[in-house]
Amino acid sequence: MLDDAKFPTRPPAQDVERARTVSELTESFLERGFLDQGVDDMAKSIGRPVEQVELVGSTAESVHLEIVRAFFRDSARRVSASMSGLHDPHRRLAAFLDSVSKVLARASDAFLADVADCRAAQDVYRFHTMRAVMTVRKLMVEAQADALPDRASRYRFVGALAGQLMEAIHSGELEAETSLSDSAAYLELAHVVTTSLSIADARSGNRKSETK
Repeated sequence: MLDDAKFPTRPPAQDVERARTVSELTESFLERGFLDQGVDDMAKSIGRPVEQVELVGSTAESVHLEIVRAFFRDSARRVSASMSGLHDPHRRLAAFLDSVSKVLARASDAFLADVADCRAAQDVYRFHTMRAVMTVRKLMVEAQADALPDRASRYRFVGALAGQLMEAIHSGELEAETSLSDSAAYLELAHVVTTSLSIADARSGNRKSETK
């Protein structure tokens, strides 16, 4: 059996201080970006001693990555919570995409540019994008099950289109083509998806069951 004493943990007070520092650095990063900040710069930006920033990571790069991870983890929780209490898959899908737009609206162009320029941070963004794509496809399957059989191909098409657009948003391709920010692009995607499915349902005589 492993001896727990060989793996010391931080005192509870340090955990509280670390959580506060992560929260403050997240807001700072979202506003101004992060790649040009060393540990001293980060401490100065939030008015904390260097030792407190070092609770998050031992190097500037490790702090950068931890804060990026923290932002996307928190964003994922917010997006998931946005669907709580909703049963109709159409409403859940609309709430999901709208919430993604809102959480990304918190991020400045400087932050997203630094994420794009940092391979490790970009991998975090891609991981969460792919999870979001899987969620959208799952919601599309649920919505398809509630629709008439003749609309199945439309639902599969819209699901595939949404997935490709989400990847294009993540890669920056869509912004290069349209000048839309990631947040604005998700808002437009929500409109396109929900409008398309509403038209499909109307043409097929509406869904099998009423919205719960």
